[in-house]
Amino acid sequence: GLAAATNAVRMANIAKFYEKLPKGPAPDRAPAGPLGWYQAKYFGKNPSAAPIWHLIFTLVAMGYSMEYYFHLSTWSERPL
Repeated sequence: GLAAATNAVRMANIAKFYEKLPKGPAPDRAPAGPLGWYQAKYFGKNPSAAPIWHLIFTLVAMGYSMEYYFHLSTWSERPL
């Protein structure tokens, strides 16, 4: 009796909820921030080897800048 009617109303509410949900695949989200842009560009649908070159260039530039700061900048101050 009464329990069946309550369950029927509850199931109708659940069916209405699921009818309102969007159908199909979710739309692609736009990347947010610089890291999101970098990942979307180099690791997304068309991946490339550019991040490896970026890493190599960054390490070389940082190594040279540290070498210059700690050693090469004082080289001109030494007497011959």
